[in-house]
Amino acid sequence: MDVYELLPSIVMTVLFLCILPFGQKVWISADLTITSAWGLMCITFPQFVMQYQVDGEIDMQHEYFYRLFGFVLLVTSLFGVLTQNSDDPTVKITFLWSRVIATSVYILNRVYSIYNITKDPQWNDRSLYFGTYGDVLWFLGSLYHSLRCQDWGYANEAHLRIDLHLRMDTLLTFFMALMYFVFPGHVFKIQVDGKLGKLHLSLIRNVAAFLFGTCIISASATRFSSQDDKMTFLALRILVNSCIITFQLIAQFFQSPWSIYHVYFSIVTTAVWTLNAGLGYMHEVKKLNKDKVE
Repeated sequence: MDVYELLPSIVMTVLFLCILPFGQKVWISADLTITSAWGLMCITFPQFVMQYQVDGEIDMQHEYFYRLFGFVLLVTSLFGVLTQNSDDPTVKITFLWSRVIATSVYILNRVYSIYNITKDPQWNDRSLYFGTYGDVLWFLGSLYHSLRCQDWGYANEAHLRIDLHLRMDTLLTFFMALMYFVFPGHVFKIQVDGKLGKLHLSLIRNVAAFLFGTCIISASATRFSSQDDKMTFLALRILVNSCIITFQLIAQFFQSPWSIYHVYFSIVTTAVWTLNAGLGYMHEVKKLNKDKVE
């Protein structure tokens, strides 16, 4: 590892030390800028992003799981962007704690994978000194600003119809995250024609880490004081999940590794997940339109 390869880590350290003292708002803005760009890069150029941190051949399944990771990351980032000006302190602390939970699980999986995958394709040294090191800084910054929060908000639950759909979203997301993290091989082995390698399983667990993060948001969203913030989260769930279904269908019909069980398990599950969010969002839209007429 020469000085040139360590340069990105040095730059990240300097940026971290410069941004951290400027408060929660600046930290969240920096987080959203970087992760939105990262999520889009994972979706559009997965091989280009991965090859810097991976030694060995990257196949279509690696790209599939990395794109899925990009979509899940983008949900939380777009939520942060669209609610950045919210007056509800619950929204800010929820976003920060979703980052803390997601990055902690993500880092544990990355470190475990780096030291336990010994055959190509595998994570290389750059994934440790650049990727995982950056993730640790991300975790520490989010944890620091979470613990410094004075106003945690949390209005009383109104027990509205939209809250029911948010709770259903929490259960569906948590179940998916748990299955992806604990049993990634079992969940996907019948969905692919061929054997999944250890790097595939590592990428699936990365997806699970940020599913846990979105689960934190949907669980806390029932206590948001503004209906607009609740609707924003459900609208993003509909939008991003629709993109996921589209990309899953493209993979199913234009990429050879996927079996018919990919439709039954992944695509149908995502569709049900999206339908729940759609029903909650549309009910609230109809309610708002009715109130305007009256």
